[in-house]
Amino acid sequence: MQRLNRQMADKKPENIIVTDQYVDVNENVSEENFIDEQDGLFKKRFRFDVKRYSHEEYIKIQADEARELRGAVLELTDIVMSGGIQ
Repeated sequence: MQRLNRQMADKKPENIIVTDQYVDVNENVSEENFIDEQDGLFKKRFRFDVKRYSHEEYIKIQADEARELRGAVLELTDIVMSGGIQ
C-alpha cells in the first residue's frame, strides 16, 4: 500500500477509484476555500489522503473484512437466537 497525503482536486473525489493498475481509497476529504491568484475570486477545492493498493492487496483486505463481519453476524445471531437480547 502506498500513501499519498494531502492531495488536491477541483471536484470531490469518489470514495474508491478502481483503475487498470491499482485501487485508490480516498479518505479525510475536506472542502477548502482559497483565493485564485489569477482572478482574485474565492474558489473551492477538496483536500484528501489516498491509500493506493494493488488489486491483490485490495481484494485481500476486503476478504479479511468480510470474514470479520461474518464472524460478528454469527455471534450476534447466536445471542439473539438464545434470547440474550430482550
